[in-house]
Amino acid sequence: MGYNRMLKQLITLLSTLMLLTACAGSTAPGAGAAQSVDVSGIPAGTFKASVTGALTGDFSGIAGYITVEGGGYLLNLSGTEGIVGATVSIILPSDAAAGTFTPQPYPESFDAAANRVTAVGLSFSALAADHNAVDVYTALTNASLTLQSLDPMTGAFTFTAALEDGRAVTVTGTFNQIPVVQM
Repeated sequence: MGYNRMLKQLITLLSTLMLLTACAGSTAPGAGAAQSVDVSGIPAGTFKASVTGALTGDFSGIAGYITVEGGGYLLNLSGTEGIVGATVSIILPSDAAAGTFTPQPYPESFDAAANRVTAVGLSFSALAADHNAVDVYTALTNASLTLQSLDPMTGAFTFTAALEDGRAVTVTGTFNQIPVVQM
């Protein structure tokens, strides 16, 4: 197995494990009215995203989401094409429904002490330029997530996220009919 493929799989696994530890309960997320999402050209079960700013390019792939016992959803959009290691992570409370949300940074969207999702959360991560670490962009501005449906999950997002050092990216993407993954 090639080094880049193994690295992509490791990043996906680590992202999933980090997010699984956070998902366990929920409160109402306060969504706006549901909107239709343009998924033309995006096959069912896949996503497409683009990044500009400190990192520029596109990434896409096949995706799935999981429901977590005790409540919540975890959707990892980990690119298998395009930017190496690019991943958008989305967590949702168990009572999430179709609608438009203003997501919070991932670290602020759950109560770690109670192990409970408290809001819709987003983050972006990608392999660092030196390929020795993963940069996780969590400070959000101009964030929006639209869920057209939850099962299967169809939606779109846009957000600007930054690293602690101030480097920022703007990420925009769409996902189409992402199925739940049975565990």
